[in-house]
Amino acid sequence: MVHQPEDSRDAGYFKRYWNRFTHLRNPDKYDGILIIGVIIYAVFFSYLTLFLYTNFMIEFDMAIFNQAFWNTVVNGELFTNSLEGVVHSLSPPSHFGVHFSPILYGLVPFYSLFPSPKMLLIAQSFLLALGAIPIYLCGRDLLGKAPGCVLGYLYLIYPSLHGVNLHDFHEVAFLPFLLGMALWGLFTGKRNILLIFCFLSLLVKEDVSLIIGMIGLIGLYQTRKKPVSERWQFVLLIIMATCTLALFYGIIRPLFSTSSFIESGFLHQYFDLGTALSQYNGGRITYLLMIFLPLLFLPFGAPGTLAISIPSFFEILLSPVYHLYNIGYHYSTLFIPVLFMATIKTLLNIRTRDESRERKFFVPVLCLILISSLLCAGMYSPAVKMMEIKGTIDEDAMKEHQKYVDQIISVIPQSASISTQYNLLPRVSCRKQIWLDYKDSADVILIDAAFPDRAHDFNDDGEKLCTQFLLLKKENFLSVYVNKNNPELQSVLNNNLETVAQNQYLSGTI
Repeated sequence: MVHQPEDSRDAGYFKRYWNRFTHLRNPDKYDGILIIGVIIYAVFFSYLTLFLYTNFMIEFDMAIFNQAFWNTVVNGELFTNSLEGVVHSLSPPSHFGVHFSPILYGLVPFYSLFPSPKMLLIAQSFLLALGAIPIYLCGRDLLGKAPGCVLGYLYLIYPSLHGVNLHDFHEVAFLPFLLGMALWGLFTGKRNILLIFCFLSLLVKEDVSLIIGMIGLIGLYQTRKKPVSERWQFVLLIIMATCTLALFYGIIRPLFSTSSFIESGFLHQYFDLGTALSQYNGGRITYLLMIFLPLLFLPFGAPGTLAISIPSFFEILLSPVYHLYNIGYHYSTLFIPVLFMATIKTLLNIRTRDESRERKFFVPVLCLILISSLLCAGMYSPAVKMMEIKGTIDEDAMKEHQKYVDQIISVIPQSASISTQYNLLPRVSCRKQIWLDYKDSADVILIDAAFPDRAHDFNDDGEKLCTQFLLLKKENFLSVYVNKNNPELQSVLNNNLETVAQNQYLSGTI
C-alpha cells in the first residue's frame, strides 16, 4: 500500500475544501473570451478617462477623492479633504462624515505607489470592467456558456455604465463586481458567496444597505415555506444592513458633522416627498427609457429580482436633483447589477417555457437584446458622445496648455493653499488645502481663462480679488494671484515663476 506524504494529503484536503468553498473550476474558451472583453473595456476607458483628465474635463468629485487619498497616504489622515469640509460643514473634514466607504482602503496600497488622479481613473475603469464577471458566471450557470458570454458583453456596452466610468471617480465603482457576485451566489445557491460579497458591498456606501436589506427581505419571503436552516442567511443580511446604517448615522457621521442625519446622503427626499414629487419632470421618464431600453425591458419579467432595486430607484427618482436621473453620472451604479440579473432570470423563464412549445423564443430574444444594446450604445452612450467631442479638440494645443498649467502648479509651494475653478481642482488636489472659486483665506488663486465657462465663476468676486490678492503672472490664459497678507510667499513664488519663464525661454516655448 502506497502512503501519501502527510503534506500532500493536507494540500489535497485544502484544495478540495477551497474549491468547494469558492466553486472554482477549470477555465475554458468562454472564460477567455469574456476576459478579453473585460481587458479591452478597461484599457479603452482608461484611455478615455485619461483623455478627459488631460483636457480638463475631470472636475470636482475627482478632486475630492484624490485629495482624500493624498491626505491619507501622505499625512496619515482619515480621507480628509477640504472641499467636502466646506460643503458639508465637517470637522474634521473626512469623507466618512459624508459617506460610509471603508472599501476605499482597498486602493490605498496602489495609490501609495502611484499618488495621482490618473491612478484612480485607471483603477475605476478596471473595477467597473470586473462587473462583467459575475453577470457572465450567473448567465453561464443558468443559461449556458455562450449566452453567459453574450450577457457579459452586453454589460460592457451598457450606456449607463459608460456614464459612470466617465464621470470623475467614485467609490461605487466597486459595486458592480461585489453586488454582482452576491447576486450570483443568491441565484445559484452559493450562500457562502452571497454572505461574503453582501458584506463587502456594505463597505462601498451607506445606501447599499437598502439593497442588501431588500435581498434579505425578498429571500425570506421566497423561502417562507422552507426550514430555518435554509433561511437564516437572509435574516443575517437584514441584521447586517440595519447595523451598517445604525453604525454610520448613529456613530460615525456624528463624529464629523453636527447637521441632521435627514439632511445627509440619500435620506432627505424620503422626508419631503411632496417637494420631490412636485418637481417631477420628463427627465425621469427619459432616464427610465434609457435605462431599460438596451435590455428591451426584460428586467420587468423577473419582478422578484427587480424588486431588489426599488430603494435605489426611489433614491434617484424622488430626488429634486436632476443629476441623479441622468445616465451621464454615477448614480445608476446602484441598480445596474440587479437589472442584468433580472434579465438573466427572465431569459431563464423564456427558455424554460420553450421546452414545452414548438416555437422557440430564447435565442431570438437574446439576439434582439444584443441588437437593442448596440443601437442604444450608438445613439446615447456617453462614451460615443465623448469620442465625437474628442474629434473636435486640438489635442496638441491642449497638451501644451496642460503642460504649462502643471508647470505653474508645480512651483507653488506644497504648503500653500489654492483656490481655483472647477476643472483645475483635480490638478491641485495633491495638497492639504484647496477650495472652489474665490476664498479669502487662500494663499494662491488660479484662474484659467482658456475655459471661460469655468473662469467666469470668479467674475462676481473681481473687486475682492483685486483688493485681497496680487496678480503675479498672467500668461497663456492662466492668471496667478497671491494673497497680499503673505509677503514671504509672494517672494518665493515670484522667484519660482521667473525660473519657469527662463526655462521656457531656453526651451524655445516663448
